[in-house]
Amino acid sequence: MQHTLEKAMRKFQDQGRRLAQKIERAWRWLHYTPIVHLTARHKADVVKHLQALRGHDRFLRFGHAATDAQIERYVEGIRWEQDQVYGIYDYKERLLAMAHLAELGPLQGEPAAEFGVSVRKGARGKGLGARLFAHAVDHARNHGIAWLCIHALNENKPMLSIARHAGARFERHGTETEGFLHVEKGPVLGRFTEGLMHLFARTEYEVIHEVHHVQQWLALVDEVRNGVRQGRHRSAS
Repeated sequence: MQHTLEKAMRKFQDQGRRLAQKIERAWRWLHYTPIVHLTARHKADVVKHLQALRGHDRFLRFGHAATDAQIERYVEGIRWEQDQVYGIYDYKERLLAMAHLAELGPLQGEPAAEFGVSVRKGARGKGLGARLFAHAVDHARNHGIAWLCIHALNENKPMLSIARHAGARFERHGTETEGFLHVEKGPVLGRFTEGLMHLFARTEYEVIHEVHHVQQWLALVDEVRNGVRQGRHRSAS
């Protein structure tokens, strides 16, 4: 009986693993790094991503060596209904990069927002930060935000390079630099296009989520199968 059960479970597990592999390959082919609009339900992912930053990386992101507790307070303080928070996941459901676009008071009489970004160490050099910045520019253009502001340390070359490439102007203040990018208002259809892209990204994210759970389920089946096998060996002895 145990042998039959183990055989059935092995067949079931093999079929599930093949399905997960097919979904994963399809995911890689369709899109590796979707930009997902993050909400309050993603808080845990954001905290985990930011706390994974170490030493100097935290210093560059926050302007000081933020502690884990300070990062948690920062995430709790995000105005999820008002600010825009975007993330890029990989097919293993890891948050590779995230950006926070926080509304500010008016700048030169026009609406403004501050942009901040962080990228997981192993995912750098792939243009993820630039993609998130371009996404923020599109959002600003579609929603009447005239100015994007970037506050960074002088040594944060990647962030300053992204903003400079987009046409931002800079003001240096000691060890810190402020960047300002004026954004022209976009076409009426811009909001519709942005919403459509959010829908596609959310669909892709759900695919990631399902693949991850299939993989967890397969690991659980493997544990049960090993338990059955060990029980059969004990009975035989």
